[in-house]
Amino acid sequence: MSSHAIVSLDAIHKSFGATPVLSSLSLTLQAEQRIALVGENGAGKTTLARIINGESMPDSGTIQCQGIVGYLPQHIAFDPDATIASYIAQAVGQLAEMQQTLTTLEHALATTPDDPDLLTDYGELQAEFIALGGYDLEYRTEQVMVGLAIDYLEPETPMQYLSGGEQTRVALAAVLLKNPDVLILDEPTNHLDQHLLDWLADYLLRYDHAVLLISHDRRFINRVATHVAELDAITRTLTLYHGNYDAYRTEREQRFAAQVAAHEAQQSELKQLRHQIKWQNNNVGKRNQHIESDKLLRNAKIENSHHTRGAKIRDAKQRLEILEADKIDHPGRVWQIAFPFEPLPLGSRYAFQINNLQIAYDERILVKDFSAAVETGERVILVAPNGTGKSSLLQILAGQQAPHRGTVIASPSAQIGYLAQDNHQLDANTRVWDALPAIGDRLSRQAALHRMGLFAPDWLDGQTVGALSVGMQRKLLIARLVMTQANILLLDEPTNHLDLAALEALEMGLQTFEGTVIAASHDQTFIDRIATQIWRITDQGIEIERR
Repeated sequence: MSSHAIVSLDAIHKSFGATPVLSSLSLTLQAEQRIALVGENGAGKTTLARIINGESMPDSGTIQCQGIVGYLPQHIAFDPDATIASYIAQAVGQLAEMQQTLTTLEHALATTPDDPDLLTDYGELQAEFIALGGYDLEYRTEQVMVGLAIDYLEPETPMQYLSGGEQTRVALAAVLLKNPDVLILDEPTNHLDQHLLDWLADYLLRYDHAVLLISHDRRFINRVATHVAELDAITRTLTLYHGNYDAYRTEREQRFAAQVAAHEAQQSELKQLRHQIKWQNNNVGKRNQHIESDKLLRNAKIENSHHTRGAKIRDAKQRLEILEADKIDHPGRVWQIAFPFEPLPLGSRYAFQINNLQIAYDERILVKDFSAAVETGERVILVAPNGTGKSSLLQILAGQQAPHRGTVIASPSAQIGYLAQDNHQLDANTRVWDALPAIGDRLSRQAALHRMGLFAPDWLDGQTVGALSVGMQRKLLIARLVMTQANILLLDEPTNHLDLAALEALEMGLQTFEGTVIAASHDQTFIDRIATQIWRITDQGIEIERR
């Protein structure tokens, strides 16, 4: 398929009240392009996706879309009575309607086979039906359900009875089966284990339409993306980079270095011009001190000197005006996020001692007779497919769930910080300030938030937790862990919903963390950077790999 523009955005502006979200944003999305959209939480990524999907309108600017859009949002909405089958049928409903129309046209053609209008209508509709994968829908449905590991679910199962991960995978299956011209996926990797991530990456690599991907998974972006588009949280504009995530990081650093060099060169020239004008002005009118025997020659030289100095001053002023009118702003980076963990001392050799642990769910044994001693300073990553007991193990270690059998003994000086997989630990109606731990005075807590690059003072008192984006809520939860000085961190998919800057800041914080970390993660880059041990949960038990 030859590339052509499917979506064109030109000079898009969008504000919420007095707060600008998108400014002079332009983007062209072509067939077979796979663009990863990155940027800070709150930079406008989801807003842009909703505008392309037609759910939100810009304040100004133009949008042109030449095909069907399929959108997977971060939060799945469905009718309370919806089943898996009805949910998917609604998503691909256009194909069902087209198939019914084709059948009607076929019956009409059987009666009047030479009707040119019927032949034209049938031919055009059939071509579109084929392009959307209508004739192989049944085969593709089976392929996608198996690929996303939800083929075990009964089609008539109500959506509300599914887990959050199952709901996400059903919704992902529905949008893939729609086979849209523009496929928009907003954080599709949050509930996928490594096997499913690999399957989805392979699927997208074979997808012959346009893809707009919002994701924090760097390995996934590296595999899938042909371009990276960065939304700047300060300028609210978008910059397009060619290549995958690694190529984007390299080019972004090169561009930043070039911008710094250009700014410094201009500042140096401005300083030199101002000095030159000042020096020339101070010297105009001074008498030539050289003794000349010829008065006429002396006067001629003085006049020529004044003329030369005047010309130099005019040239310098003109150049100064040009530079002042086109001044290069300092390319200051976005406010840097950091998570400076300062844990309380853990004065024992072992953070946990686990003896003959057994974890069960609905009579199904997930983990059997597991014993281990977790030394202080270890960073353990739990790796396993979804539904195999990772979250249950973390909850048992956190004291929030009792084991089916066995014991867990924590260090007597353990200060445990637990981060759940979602943000249910927060009350949406609570003010941001009240969601923080009451440790120290207000100024010290504000200073701690400032060091983490989080929350201006007006947000603390003026906004509720529910007004924050999902990513900002995640940052708030991590900030709470930092401020409690926990010396044992139990983290369930900690990279979920974080933007890339915050994710990398979290990694840096954990790499220097002097306590103990046990985390469940599917993010391979995170695993590679953090793990000193990997615990793999298998049918045979938990296998420990030391690094």
